[in-house]
Amino acid sequence: MGYDLSHMVIIDRSAECDRRMYGTLQPGYKRMGMLCHATACRQVGGSSEAFLLSYHAPKSSADQLIRRDGSIVQLMPPGAFSYHSGESHWEGITDSAGTLNMPFYGVEIENTNDGREPYTHEQIVSAAATYAYKCALNQWPNDRRIAKHYEVATSHVTLQNGAIWVVYGRKSDPANFPWGIFWQIVWGIRADWPVERFGIPLWVPPNI
Repeated sequence: MGYDLSHMVIIDRSAECDRRMYGTLQPGYKRMGMLCHATACRQVGGSSEAFLLSYHAPKSSADQLIRRDGSIVQLMPPGAFSYHSGESHWEGITDSAGTLNMPFYGVEIENTNDGREPYTHEQIVSAAATYAYKCALNQWPNDRRIAKHYEVATSHVTLQNGAIWVVYGRKSDPANFPWGIFWQIVWGIRADWPVERFGIPLWVPPNI
């Protein structure tokens, strides 16, 4: 599966984001992964960009948004984390609020999330390049630092006698995202790492 990064431009709109839509990371805080979402636009061609930038309750935004044309919108300013995950856990990891807002970057992909609208090839390439870049930037030791929102979103159910169970599956996004194609592109990018495009070298774990 080939890839072309010519469409992948980054538009910085972080200065427009309502301050109530994000928190501040402690200096030196290490992000642990990337969480993929779909915007669940009401109609094909619809956008949630203005929604993600403006205040609303309950709070829901993202660090970045990938448009249908593959361009990437930076929503969060430097040193900030978005409120993107809600209650969630990943392999036992969560933050003090019971979410993945701080540990994971939240990346929204424009899509109706109805299982019928296909993701564009440009979106898949941009998502793969975003993940490959974050692996290098954060020196993540493997390519398993990505999660789907439907896999990690939880809710708490109180049963008889006060027992509380954590139940997964609160969300359904990103529905029908083509993960096989995504991984082919990730490894294609890593095999021919475009340092001149990303500005940082590909990080390869030692002893591998």
